[in-house]
Amino acid sequence: MKKLLLAACCAIGLILAVVSAYRLFSECYSRGKAPVIPTEGEISEVTAMVDDREAEMGIPPVPTFAIPTEMLPGLLDAFKPVELLPASKKSWDSGKAFPRLASINIETKNSHVITINVYDVGKNRVGFTVNGVSCIRGGVYKPISEADDHQSYADESELITMMIHELYTMQKRHRDSENLRRYIEDLKRSRGE
Repeated sequence: MKKLLLAACCAIGLILAVVSAYRLFSECYSRGKAPVIPTEGEISEVTAMVDDREAEMGIPPVPTFAIPTEMLPGLLDAFKPVELLPASKKSWDSGKAFPRLASINIETKNSHVITINVYDVGKNRVGFTVNGVSCIRGGVYKPISEADDHQSYADESELITMMIHELYTMQKRHRDSENLRRYIEDLKRSRGE
């Protein structure tokens, strides 16, 4: 009888915790507050991986690996400022319309885990989710190059995916990468920096 009572209390506690978390999340989301990506000083570790998109995009998979601390600003700034995806749009992770390209896990110093999934949304600002909340990078979206009357815009989701791929390759080969510098510069130009 005591075990049954203890199990019932645990189940009720778990249900209350889930309902409270859902209400807090729903309230934050319905008020239009975008999720917050931790600052470098709040982060304990960041890992990333790239999904297998070799057939569709020529991007080979990358297993989960640790992102070097010195590369965190360049990577995490690519998502800022974070804006909620307008309610009129579909969620990025709602099916095959927007395939996932990469995933980044951020563990904070107080043991929270934030998962950022990057989706293929075409030539656009980066489309991503933060712990399941669909977002897009806010701010300006500028051409990365201009020639005569032609302006070329970045596919920011692909650039971030290639950046992660290049970071992995650099760690394996123990050398710097011109491609990585180019991806970071293109992302900065796309943000108007």
